[in-house]
Amino acid sequence: MIRWLRQHRYALRVAIIRLATRPLSSLANIIVLALALAVPFIGWSLLLSTQPLAQHIPIATEMTLFIQADASPEQRQALETQLNQELDQWIEGFEFISRDQALDSLKDNPSWDQALSVLDENPLPDAYILQLNDQSQAENSIAQLVTALEAEPAVEQVLLDIDWLQKLDTLLDFARQALLFLSLGVILIVIGTVFNTIRLQALNHQEEIAVARLVGATEDFVRRPFLYFGALIGFFASLLALLMGGFALGFFSDTFARIAASYHINLSLHLPDVLSIALSLALVVIVAALAARWSVSRPVYQL
Repeated sequence: MIRWLRQHRYALRVAIIRLATRPLSSLANIIVLALALAVPFIGWSLLLSTQPLAQHIPIATEMTLFIQADASPEQRQALETQLNQELDQWIEGFEFISRDQALDSLKDNPSWDQALSVLDENPLPDAYILQLNDQSQAENSIAQLVTALEAEPAVEQVLLDIDWLQKLDTLLDFARQALLFLSLGVILIVIGTVFNTIRLQALNHQEEIAVARLVGATEDFVRRPFLYFGALIGFFASLLALLMGGFALGFFSDTFARIAASYHINLSLHLPDVLSIALSLALVVIVAALAARWSVSRPVYQL
């Protein structure tokens, strides 16, 4: 066990020396990897910070029914009867808004007053504003309620604020898939960069490797410093990417907070939790080490 630890300590020391003897080349590789790693890191941080935005917004508290312009009084009475009796399990109450009331409400807004003054007639329909109870918050319950209301002859359109929330959730799913694809692409960049770096390192130390073999060094002993070299590059690149990501998140934090405040939600950009960061860093180090292992196992290394 002590011998095994001594060998790994020697390999780590050799890797650090090789990293320090070519500082510009090593720094360039680390910066390239850090820039590549920072992109998905920032993306996942933005996604994790945005998810509570959709979770804190109520699914649906109001529903608007627009009435057909030619709806008869009997059809309207049948609709109100259904709202009061058949659909009372979903609806706490409702309010009738006539087209004249809606027009007057818009005229009270200075931004609409001038535009409405050029109209010859009122284009707005009569509407009912429904207040939904807690039992109707489930998506399947809302779908049943919408289906029942759309079947009413007096109803022209059902407007529900859950529609844009569903679109937001779909957009977040798309963002997750895009970030996953981007992360896989970055992993390939890490593999390619470390592979080429270690390959050059092996070519530059061919004489040293040949001498080590002549004195009886095993293949694992010869390859081990290169594995540590690749792991160190991945480690330092991950740390630099973390610093870049933290700086970028701090730069965009105020803008994100203002967007969240527009929905009356107190949110801010933040880094992932410590466990996620540690697992990501470990993944990069392992991938870099495996890429180094693959590189020194290629035929060119045997020259």
